[in-house]
Amino acid sequence: TWVNRVAEKVNKECPDGWISAIAYAGMFEPPKSEMQPNVAVTVCMADGWTGYGLDTLKAWRQKVSRLFLWEYYIDGANFPRHHPRAIAAYLRELQAMAAEGMFIEMDSQAGGAENSNPALYHLNHYITFRMLRERNVDADALIEEYYKLFYGKAAAPMKAFWSDLENARKKMDAQNMIGSAGGVMSGLAGGGPRRGA
Repeated sequence: TWVNRVAEKVNKECPDGWISAIAYAGMFEPPKSEMQPNVAVTVCMADGWTGYGLDTLKAWRQKVSRLFLWEYYIDGANFPRHHPRAIAAYLRELQAMAAEGMFIEMDSQAGGAENSNPALYHLNHYITFRMLRERNVDADALIEEYYKLFYGKAAAPMKAFWSDLENARKKMDAQNMIGSAGGVMSGLAGGGPRRGA
């Protein structure tokens, strides 16, 4: 690959240097050839956290020395994707893969700022950032803590509300009732390959 050829030349001139590339769209899947050891890849996770998306991420993990992610906290489906437990499970997968970093896109020119509305996604963001910072934290304990600290005396009814929403979203995703909007907020049901398959 072109990236490999550049990385090989860079390695001769600057043995401590790295070449960074993005795996996205038509270049989402890793090449069949081996990658140079000084190649770092940022995988754009627009194909979901299970199935094809996760399998492709794992394939990249086998190919490169340094693995990063580009995540999409975007939702154009007009039904909140409240899924802190799915996020927690995905982040545990990333920890097991020794992913080194994450860029999170939280808005879309196509959908507008409403897609990253903190009133709808605050718990998703909280779980994400706490689990990125604290490696062995218990997600359920974090969720309980959040309800208590954020809602105070209203913690119990708000927990019931958000739990109902999370369960409804899970059912809708499982039945594939809502089309994927891309990235972190899509493909949680493992809806199959969209690119390069």
